[in-house]
Amino acid sequence: MTPTPQMRLNDSVLCETPVLKAFAAEYTTRSGHSADLDYLGKSLVRGFFGTDGTLVAGYAIATRNHRYLAALPAGVCRLPVEHCVEATHIWMDRSLSARARVSIYRHCLMDILRTGRRYVLGGSTVPKVVRIQQQALPKMIYDGPVIIDGIEHRGRVYCGTRWTIVRGFFVGAARRMRARRT
Repeated sequence: MTPTPQMRLNDSVLCETPVLKAFAAEYTTRSGHSADLDYLGKSLVRGFFGTDGTLVAGYAIATRNHRYLAALPAGVCRLPVEHCVEATHIWMDRSLSARARVSIYRHCLMDILRTGRRYVLGGSTVPKVVRIQQQALPKMIYDGPVIIDGIEHRGRVYCGTRWTIVRGFFVGAARRMRARRT
């Protein structure tokens, strides 16, 4: 399916195993990294569907079993884990419009805020993703080797607070709007 700029997306929290498997497969195809179904089953996973029912985007929000912290060397992160939430497994079909992408990030922001957790964790091995996410999560916790699916990568894990993620969302949206005008 090729989404069109005018397409309306329907979103849903994914709970059923077959849909979580579809989400995991799509994430793996797009990122090159595996997605653990047990981890996804313990997370809030939101999928976005095109009008024909095709899964076109999604993410996971975890308040326990933090994937990013588990990949770090012991003692690197000193944040109280019980106050942390992580946004992970974020993916979007490349053909989604800027408006659709902003809507997906807005949903992600709202799901993060609903957890009530003070600290928000993010991470990536993709430099472009790191640049985007650090607008909202400015404090670098770790920058170094991580093992993902048995392969060593340069991984970065960073954090922010609810305030920095809200500010980052609106600053990023304003930059994108300004860029479209020029």
